[in-house]
Amino acid sequence: GITQTSFTGPIHEVPDLSKVFIEKNPTKCFVEFSKQNHKVHHCFIKEGSVKMEPMACMSAVSSLTLRYDNGSLTFSSEDKTSGPHNVPNTEYVPCVFLVEKNVPIVVHVSRKRKAAAEGLNEKLYRDRKFTDAEFVCMGRRIPVHRAVLSAASVVFERMWSSGMREAGSLEVVIQDCEPDVLEAAVKYMYKAELPSDCDPAQLFDLARKYELDNLAEAAGRRMLANLSADNALAWARIVHLHADAGDERAGSLWEKLYSKLASEPSLLRTVVEALLRARPSAPPAAAAPP
Repeated sequence: GITQTSFTGPIHEVPDLSKVFIEKNPTKCFVEFSKQNHKVHHCFIKEGSVKMEPMACMSAVSSLTLRYDNGSLTFSSEDKTSGPHNVPNTEYVPCVFLVEKNVPIVVHVSRKRKAAAEGLNEKLYRDRKFTDAEFVCMGRRIPVHRAVLSAASVVFERMWSSGMREAGSLEVVIQDCEPDVLEAAVKYMYKAELPSDCDPAQLFDLARKYELDNLAEAAGRRMLANLSADNALAWARIVHLHADAGDERAGSLWEKLYSKLASEPSLLRTVVEALLRARPSAPPAAAAPP
């Protein structure tokens, strides 16, 4: 799992070291992976000891991967996934407890993007000094640095390095989204930070159009974590539109969204009924007179 706490006491005085970490961290931060039955269960504390949830969150698992990104925690194994789970957005470190010997573990922790977001890119986004281009969206102007956006999107890179009309222009007109959505996307390109007050489906739509893969992935995780009766139809429609056009990333997200809808009958019913109301059938024809 992941932990935001540390333990500095003598290990020999702690009969179950995992309990110290599980009880001091948010729920869903830890799972138990059994190599005997190849199942994964979430862990919790009950009556002073570590327990496992009765139902496995994943089965037929041979290896386990966890990923934490901006308050979203996901456990996965090939095509199986548990999450994303919302946890407080703070600093965490990987935490693994081994019961058996000779268990292979690969740990990859990347802090490069975060360090950049909190340093140089944070300042570039905040100050907007020496910008060399502008987005124009519904009358709103958003100054940007072409080098930053080109690094985030191959579409923008081609736009400013090829013979496209915009290549020699400092002004790019974008009319297929709301200004606030575009500003949120720009913020992500600088800071790798997904705003909490922006519709993730609209961000996903913009991200797929401009090949912002990291933004699309983050928006997709936000949608999966916050799918509800209020947004399910609109979000599913946007994702399916891209999936139906042959977008592989959108197709993968659509499968996950559909699986979540199928696992929650009330949510699926809300979507189906909304679709039926949107397309009313023709009234039945009157019976012919005798």
